[in-house]
Amino acid sequence: MLRRQRVSLLCPRNDLESDTIIRIAERLSIDTREVVGEWGLTLDEALRQHPNLETLRDQVIVVELPGTVAQAMLEAAGKQVHVIDHHGPETNQTRSSLEQFAELVGYELTTAEYEVAIADRDFFPGLSRAGVTFERAMALRQMESAIRSDAALVEEARVFVRDNARKLEHLTLYLAPLRLANVLLEAAQTPSKDDYTKAADQRLPVKLPEVLAVFHDDADRNSIRAVRFSGRAASRLALESPLSDPELRNGLELWLGGGRHGCFFGANVRKGYPNPPIDRLVSRLFALIGATSRPLRHYGCTFFLPLDLHEESELADNPNVRADRFRKILERKVRAGEIIRHRLDPVRAGELIGESTGERYLESQAHLYFLPLLRDVLFDVKSSGCSDAADRSGIACPIQRWRLHQDFIENLRWRLFGPRGDKPGPEAIIRDVSLYRYFNDLYLLAIRVEPVEQAHMIEGAEGLISDHEGWWHPLFQSSPQVFNRIKQLQLEHWLRFTKHARIVYPNFIEQLGEGKFDAQGVVRNGEGTTWFQSKDNVSPIVRDLLGRFLSDDPERPEQIKVLERLLRHQNLSEERMLVNVAYGLAGPPPTEQAEQEEADRLFSLALYVDRGADTCDALGGYVYDPAYTKTLTRNHSLDRWHTLGTQLGYGPYSNAYLGFGSFFCGVIAPEHVPYHYERMLILAIFYQLTLRNYNRRIAYSTRLLPGDAWMQRDPGLHFRRLRRGFIEFTNRYWFLEVTPAIQGKEVFMRQTAALELKREYDEAKEEMERADEYVQTLKDYQMNHRMSVAGWIALIIAGFGMALPLLEYEQSWQRGWWTAMVSALGVLVYVLYRRLRTVGESRSVDGGK
Repeated sequence: MLRRQRVSLLCPRNDLESDTIIRIAERLSIDTREVVGEWGLTLDEALRQHPNLETLRDQVIVVELPGTVAQAMLEAAGKQVHVIDHHGPETNQTRSSLEQFAELVGYELTTAEYEVAIADRDFFPGLSRAGVTFERAMALRQMESAIRSDAALVEEARVFVRDNARKLEHLTLYLAPLRLANVLLEAAQTPSKDDYTKAADQRLPVKLPEVLAVFHDDADRNSIRAVRFSGRAASRLALESPLSDPELRNGLELWLGGGRHGCFFGANVRKGYPNPPIDRLVSRLFALIGATSRPLRHYGCTFFLPLDLHEESELADNPNVRADRFRKILERKVRAGEIIRHRLDPVRAGELIGESTGERYLESQAHLYFLPLLRDVLFDVKSSGCSDAADRSGIACPIQRWRLHQDFIENLRWRLFGPRGDKPGPEAIIRDVSLYRYFNDLYLLAIRVEPVEQAHMIEGAEGLISDHEGWWHPLFQSSPQVFNRIKQLQLEHWLRFTKHARIVYPNFIEQLGEGKFDAQGVVRNGEGTTWFQSKDNVSPIVRDLLGRFLSDDPERPEQIKVLERLLRHQNLSEERMLVNVAYGLAGPPPTEQAEQEEADRLFSLALYVDRGADTCDALGGYVYDPAYTKTLTRNHSLDRWHTLGTQLGYGPYSNAYLGFGSFFCGVIAPEHVPYHYERMLILAIFYQLTLRNYNRRIAYSTRLLPGDAWMQRDPGLHFRRLRRGFIEFTNRYWFLEVTPAIQGKEVFMRQTAALELKREYDEAKEEMERADEYVQTLKDYQMNHRMSVAGWIALIIAGFGMALPLLEYEQSWQRGWWTAMVSALGVLVYVLYRRLRTVGESRSVDGGK
């Protein structure tokens, strides 16, 4: 505590807090030097107004007047300088300047003065947390306006805010005249009486909208002269990064402040500075605090539903004999023109340069990406000569593909409507619906979607597809109509769509109570919505699209029940589809550590199919524990281009890609992800599905052991069939490497690791080995039993033979012994004959087609 008689105070009087400090200082007879001016005064300006340093006392308290050079001048004059501020990281303060001043001079604040301090550092959230009434809170704001003489400007700002707000998911934007720079945040963040009172009654900080405002010269809307942001306290640490950016500090005056319940950031252009770095600043702010409100340049997603359609009764069939009941339906539908059998007619490698657009080009390019040995296995190529029965003739059967007609799907719109069906959300175009078939009659439904409009399709929003730091201008300066179209591209919208659209059926009550299940519908030609609501047994959207392939009449009630039963009984990792998704964010990639950390956080949402709405401040903006999530993400990621902002991740229920810039949004996301990497993912899913099918067959064959007739005659029959099929799968269809490309090898390795194929393989192999041991035990038991019976029979016959001489005196003992031996040998020969016959029959059945 300082001795008041030795203290001089340098303090502006430009708000309620500084006015209160001066009033207290005057009551305590502290030498007080008022500095005249608006917010943003410096210590240099203060010393220009009070140049006679000799008249200052030994201890000089400086309140919210930054200036290291002027401070050095005071210290050179023999003054001990005490800096009071709470703006900027160098202050390391969350207490208000009033609280710091009172502690320094040993003054005990009154309740009214504490309310002033709380209002300055924590605004309305701090006041409601302290239980201050709404009327008192508004009175404090009015007192502030009276001191600043800006009541008229505040009212003008309130009208401006009401008419010009551009609301994104978590951020509200304003482009306003410069004269409103110091009052707009207050107007934009004044809560309603009901909201404030409800929070104050519970002693909670009232929630305020996060606001980012840019201010232009009154005469020139394109000349941005100031920036203001106010938001969550959690943003303060990230916002310290721009303060240390030399380029920003050279051209802009920057400050940062806030308390426990909020933070604020400000920037003004330095007078006379050529081309001030406003574009860089706002771009960096979006990278730091834009969160999931940031718009996308590109979004594309494919939902995958693995389908093991074998009935229980079919599991005992020879796995080398294909179940063709669904294939026959597909062939019948192809002949009727209801669906398309898709076969690739590849463009020759030498001609690809001349044909650089369209699906055939992209698929041909992907075809060449893989090893020559595998190309005609991964793709069903017209010229390959492979048929449905190719795998039976020693030729590996390709992955086959059927598609719905473009005429049918081109007008399909898939839209979310909120938990209660009353909040229209993002709307997607269904670009493709395909059904893939593996060699063993396992299937995979694939639904590919895109936004109704990608960023490059919006006229007037060209900045969004620029790599320049000024990409953000359309968000503020476009027409209201264009802005409303940009809003539909927010990252949060498409995180939400991906999360909800992949649900196959509701699985737990909390999905509804926590708003984790959105009603959704598919509309065709603007008519006849197919709804998926919480009361549905399975998604009618998925059921109807699948029925287009596998049902003769998907609208008949009995067919609907069959499809629903098939979907409900699938052995899925969870009750949702697996996704292959790419998010291309607008703007340049992160350049600083804080920006990269925020990009990593957003990537974790994409990889684990979460939304921004699922996060909380207590977890640092993550859905789960931050340390746990970061470690998990690191293990699931391919970091080859992490420094450039391109992130690739492979989890158990998603492959996610997030990046920035023209190459990612123009090549990687729309071409490599859905054609190269997706084809590898399809193969990996079929691997997993095949292994799980073998697990089903092993379990079913084990249940048959006690009672099946063939099992009684030959307990190893089913298991030998399974082992033969397993060997065929692993030797002819299982590949550890599928492409010569280094990145492709890394991607495929992570895809298979994420699906835990090694564990699934080891489990299937171990189950077969255990089954073999069990079957061998049964065989040994049967053989021992037969040999025991044969021994007893032989013994009885031998005894009978030995007794013959006693019954027939004319026969000799020698004849009796020979009769017994021949009889016993006959019994043993018969047992061996039955054994060999059983083995022969089982082999003929095992090898049968």
